[in-house]
Amino acid sequence: MNNTSFRVLMIHTNPCIRVLKEVKALYKKGIYIDVLCKELSLTPELKKYANFIYRWTTFESLQKFL
Repeated sequence: MNNTSFRVLMIHTNPCIRVLKEVKALYKKGIYIDVLCKELSLTPELKKYANFIYRWTTFESLQKFL
């Protein structure tokens, strides 16, 4: 199976450096990464590797997304 057929959605309040390392590793393998987060202040570099970054503001908006 081709890795590009995989798509991962990572859900975090504010992704940390550990998440960035995971995203980089998956990105290098050709896997699409989408991030759903409340803010991105800890790892703004994540924008380089994520296919899409979605934002949520309240738990209600997070619930509607999911």
